Amino acid sequence: MKFIKGALMGSMATATAMMLYQDISKKEKSKIMKKGKQLAKKVGVL
Repeated sequence: MKFIKGALMGSMATATAMMLYQDISKKEKSKIMKKGKQLAKKVGVL
């Protein structure tokens, strides 16, 4: 069950990140990546 949850969260995060990544400047990209990593740690994926 943990694997399925992790895979689902990872795929959603990746899809969202890829959509946002195409529209944003470099400074904001690094900020979003940092926030994403923090969220992933909080959820327990990383």
